[in-house]
Amino acid sequence: MTVHHWSDLDQGLAELRRVTRGPIVVLTSDLGAIRRWWLIDEYAPEIGDALVETLPRVERIVARLGEAEVRPIPVPADCSDAFMMAFWNRPELVLDPAARAATSAFAQLPSSVEERIVSELASDLADGTWDKRHGRLRRLAAFDSGLRLIRA
Repeated sequence: MTVHHWSDLDQGLAELRRVTRGPIVVLTSDLGAIRRWWLIDEYAPEIGDALVETLPRVERIVARLGEAEVRPIPVPADCSDAFMMAFWNRPELVLDPAARAATSAFAQLPSSVEERIVSELASDLADGTWDKRHGRLRRLAAFDSGLRLIRA
């Protein structure tokens, strides 16, 4: 879950290939799936826009590593790791400053944008709008929020 922070993806993947005798496993995210997710689609398109600049496409990683299997990794409803994709069924976590601070996507936003996202989501949670739109997510055991496992 770090490739979007690497300064030189090609060099990093080449180094992985050089030092690894067995399979290489990369956990990353699919931008298309992320953009369809309620948090990005409705409240934080700025995060999606920023990821366009930093998140390498799954196809690019596969092309650099060679033949690979790509699998979606659904995030369980009770995921204890508070990374951004674990917020899919718990929108209240977005309101928690500590949870946002632990998420690079939020940490890199201008404070005015972060405040707007929190304000809009808090309002929609308070008046029931979020639950009317997405409450069914609270009943799912897992969800594909865009997490991808690449094994080459």
